[in-house]
Parts: sequence; C-alpha cells; structure tokens
Amino acid sequence: LITSFAFANSALKWVKEHGGTTFLDSQNSHPTVFWDLLTEEQKRWKSPYPPVARHFNLRGRESVEQSDYVFAPSTFVRDSFLAQGLEPRRVLLYTLPLNLDWFKPADAVRPESRPLTILNTGALCLRKGTPYLLEAFRLIRKKEPGAVLRLSQTVRDDAKEAMRQYADLPIDWAPYFNLAFEDQRKQYLERLQTSDIFVFPSIEDGFAFVVAEAMACGLPVITTKNTGASDLVLPGENGEIVPIRNPEAIAGAVLKWWSLLREGRRLQNVQRTHELLSFESFEKTIMNHLEKIDS
Repeated sequence: LITSFAFANSALKWVKEHGGTTFLDSQNSHPTVFWDLLTEEQKRWKSPYPPVARHFNLRGRESVEQSDYVFAPSTFVRDSFLAQGLEPRRVLLYTLPLNLDWFKPADAVRPESRPLTILNTGALCLRKGTPYLLEAFRLIRKKEPGAVLRLSQTVRDDAKEAMRQYADLPIDWAPYFNLAFEDQRKQYLERLQTSDIFVFPSIEDGFAFVVAEAMACGLPVITTKNTGASDLVLPGENGEIVPIRNPEAIAGAVLKWWSLLREGRRLQNVQRTHELLSFESFEKTIMNHLEKIDS
C-alpha cells in the first residue's frame, strides 16, 4: 500500500498485520518537524491559526509509525525523517517529475526595456515565507526603484495581516491559473517566460513544483534550504540558496543575479535540470528502490 499522511491509517495497519509492505509518500517534512517549524512561524506573526488541524498532524504521525518505507522527494524531507530516528534504509529519495513539453525557456530575446521582474507563483502564506519575500522586495526597490514583483491572488488567512503591512508596495497580480485548461496554461507559461528571477523563500516545503517549473523555463531561482526543490539549485550557476526568514539575503541574491543577467549571464546546467525532472529519471529511480527492497 502506498499512501500519504493521515489518509489511510487503518489500511496501513491492516496491510502490515497481513504481511504486506507499506509506503508513505511524503510530500512534506516529518509531521513533527513540520509542526514545530510552522508553529514557531505562527507565533512570530501572532497568527491565531495552527499550521494544520491538530488531529491531522497527529494522524500524520501515526501514519509514519505504520509505514515500512518513506518516499522522500527531497533531501530536506529525507533529513527530517532521519532526524526523527528513521533508519536511512527506510527513507527512499527521489525527485518529482515535470511535464517538460510545457515548461521550457522563452524563444524570444529578453527586451532591454523590461525592468527587473521578480516572480513568485505559489500561494501566499506564512509557510511559503510571504512576509520575507515582501520585505526583500522593499529592500530591492531601494536599489532598483522600477523593479516589479509578480504574485498570484491566492492569499491564505494567516498571511493577510502581513499583506496589509506591505500594502504600499506595487504588485503585478495574476489570478489562479488552472493548468488543466490550455488557455490558462498559456497565460501561466507566458508569465514565467517573461520574468527574470523566481523567488520562493519557504519555511517548509517538501518539493515546490513552482521552483522546478521556473528553472525549466530558464529562470534563476532564489529559494531556501527548507524548500525541497533547492536540490535542483547549484549556487552561482542557476540560482542561490538563502537561509529561511532572511529578507536581506533574499534581496542580496536577487540583486546579484540581476547584475549577472544584465551582463548577459544565462543559466548553466539546464540539461542537468531537465534530466532530473524527466519522467524517465523518475521511473528509473523508483524502480531501483523497489528492486532493492524486493531483493
């Protein structure tokens, strides 16, 4: 049985009792690490909201106890389970794949008249580091007054107060795009392909698809070590990894890459990124894990 946190605890237990093998597909860090990181964040911003419903977190911890193996989509997730005492052989590392027929760099040459255009396509909330992104943008505009920040209108309740504190900042808003619809997908891809730098300063993220999407479209990415997709980032070659909760580091990394881009710098190791994100690589990795378990 393969399932995710909290969804099939009784089935996990039944399968183990009847001689089967159980797998947890962990799209976030270990439930204890997840809860502790984000409870601290909620306190920092005096948010009345818990990271997730407490009963869901408790069920998540129970599902870990009933799992023989954990699929971890990033080293951040893997290390969170190892830190909670799981044996290394039980944590199976892999990288989530991406539809590379959709996500690719723009064909057109970047217009010189375009100002520094920073993009974040994720939900806006405390878990995703939204206050630190906004503070970093304020710092960036002191150096680059014409800089543009593009955000999506998906604002969760715990970030609304922080958003009010930065209401003076000019934001280029976009609606939520459903990629299942071709017209919305084209708009989403155009937004990626006409931006310069992608910034995603999450406090906790097992594997941020939006980071992978941006890199596949040729954007340098500024993200944190707590964003699982940081595994794709080679500092100085296709982006930078910054500490969590550090707007100064975010702003410095953005301005560094803005300088490089104006000098004509382009991403290095694009082929490596595409190979890691391919479905062929995903299949090979998963099958290798299962063959080792079977043997």
